[in-house]
This record gives sequence, structure tokens and C-alpha cells, in this order.
Amino acid sequence: MTEVQLDIQSPKRFTTPVILAMSAYGLLISVPVLLAFLAISVHELSLWTCVTPIAALALTTFFLPFGFGNARIVSLLRSDPSISSPGAPRFIVQMTLFPRLRSGWRALIEDADDIGWLEVLEGGLQFRGDSVTLTVPWSRISRIRLKSSGWRGLFAYGARIVLETSAIEGVVSLQFAERSSWIVPSSRRNARNIYQALAGASAGFRDAAASPRPSAGVKASGQNGPGAAST
Repeated sequence: MTEVQLDIQSPKRFTTPVILAMSAYGLLISVPVLLAFLAISVHELSLWTCVTPIAALALTTFFLPFGFGNARIVSLLRSDPSISSPGAPRFIVQMTLFPRLRSGWRALIEDADDIGWLEVLEGGLQFRGDSVTLTVPWSRISRIRLKSSGWRGLFAYGARIVLETSAIEGVVSLQFAERSSWIVPSSRRNARNIYQALAGASAGFRDAAASPRPSAGVKASGQNGPGAAST
């Protein structure tokens, strides 16, 4: 894997109606908060009226990944049996390019440019999304770091993995975020696993490239040892 490959097609699975349907999961997990504020509005101020909305917010945050429609994403992607490299680490993620690939209402509703499978290979990474297929060798990635999920993830969702690269014209960086969890602890664990897989494979590639290779002119060990015939 030596060259960057980028192919962009029209969305097939994650069309605008599907993205809107995924947004409905966010309305579903907001129901406890709405019920909590409705309940305290008919009661006098007390410890109960203070604790109830806090507990509802905590419950909603706990299921935030479900509210992002991850359950729907997993059901759509699990039906894809194709695997480029059996045995390679493989994750369900969203990918976002900077500057953004998407624009308009879709970019406002969903902060991912595409959603699909990320495979960590020996020579680089491969993303196979619904509309984007991207292959980037490790030699073209300058830095891998973590970034907070920010307000969209209420600073609780699993961190994003930022890959800085100049391999794609006009693109400053790629960002991956896990999209297979239902609850916050799983999201944070999955994000950590993705980062460790990417960082570990990249470091291994650079160590292998930097290690000295034996010269072709060096004789094999023992060729002229004590057991060698004398002339």
C-alpha cells in the first residue's frame, strides 16, 4: 500500500431520509427529560424536584450513543459481509473530512461525511463507507491524536481520532468516531480501541521502516568459522 485512493459515489444506504430517521432516536432518549420537567412543574420546590431533572439528564447522557442512531447504523452495516483483509482490526465508524465533504441540511443534522467500516491494515488504513472509499498508507499520515467529542457528545461520548495528512488535495485532516455503541461507557472504550489500533499500527510501520536492514554483502554467520576448510 503506497498510494492514496479516494472514491466518492452517491449515498446508497445512508440517504437523507435515513439520516432524518436516525435523528428521531435523539427525540426518543429526550423523553425522560421532558417527563421530569413536566413532573416538577406541578410540584412545589423540594429535594425531589431538584434531583429528578438531574437524574433524567444523567440517564439521557448515559444512552447518548443510542440517541445518535447507532443501533440503526449497526443493523445496516452488519448486513455487509465483505471484508478486505480477514483478521485485520475492523470498526464501525463515521468519517469526517476537514474541510467538510457534505454541506447543507445533511451536514447540519449529521456531522459525519460518511459512515462505514474502518480496517487497520499492515500498510495503512482503509475506510469503506456508504459513499466514500478511502485508502491511506501510514507513510502519508503525519500525526494521530485524540480530540474531545465536544458539545455534540456532551463531552461524554467517545473521543474522536484525528489523522493529520496532506495526502488528499485540499484536505487538512480526517476524523473518525466510533458508531457501534449504545451507551457512553462502551463508546469511550470503543474509541480507545480504535485509537490504539491506529496508533499501534502506524508506530509499527515507522519502526519497521526506520530499522536498519542487513547488507547483501555480509557473509552468513559461521561461514569462515573453526569448522571451515583451510587451504
